[in-house]
Amino acid sequence: MKQNANSSDRTCILHSGIISKQSDKGVSWSDRYVILTVYDLRYYHDLAEYEDSPSECLASIMLKDIIRFEKISEINGRTTFSLLSEKWFKKDQLKQS
Repeated sequence: MKQNANSSDRTCILHSGIISKQSDKGVSWSDRYVILTVYDLRYYHDLAEYEDSPSECLASIMLKDIIRFEKISEINGRTTFSLLSEKWFKKDQLKQS
């Protein structure tokens, strides 16, 4: 787990790692590098993309917008969960806001 020295910093990282994310249409799965901060969940193609451009995530979900987070199963150390949010922002939407 990475953590910045200043816990009030908006980029304070609580946890980071790899997840498998289901596509928007629900037909395929892709591994993504995820950063959980005190304010949001951000994901990138991989760790290298995050290290090159931390402010250029593929998408972001504000934690305050999460409606439901449900653990589905845990098999061989891998946890499957469902996350439902009111809104999330893709890369092109983040640049506009």
